Amino acid sequence: PQSSAFKRELMTMKPGSTIHAAQLAGNFTLPARRETKIAFLAGGIGITPFRSMLQYLIDRKEWRPIVILYATERRQDIAYRDVLGAARQELGIKTIHAVAHGGERGQYPGYIDERLIRLA
Repeated sequence: PQSSAFKRELMTMKPGSTIHAAQLAGNFTLPARRETKIAFLAGGIGITPFRSMLQYLIDRKEWRPIVILYATERRQDIAYRDVLGAARQELGIKTIHAVAHGGERGQYPGYIDERLIRLA
């Protein structure tokens, strides 16, 4: 399948470029090829579309090479802990929580940034 216009434009960007995001639009589905590596980046309640995909994979017991970078202001703001935990336990899906204020051991302090992306 052809890449979307967004993806083609994204691939031409240079490090340090600014991205402005306004709304979720376009094709937002799992790749057809199960071995395709996937990174989910979400902030706050923006994890919701990924939660649906994760629940689908859990229900089907379908492994995919997925890493989730999930940012919240505080640790208590982390949504869908049950689904994220089940995805980790049942499918080995790695979630890295970036917590801006009051994070716990094992959580990345701050926001999703270049350093965190490289760590993932």
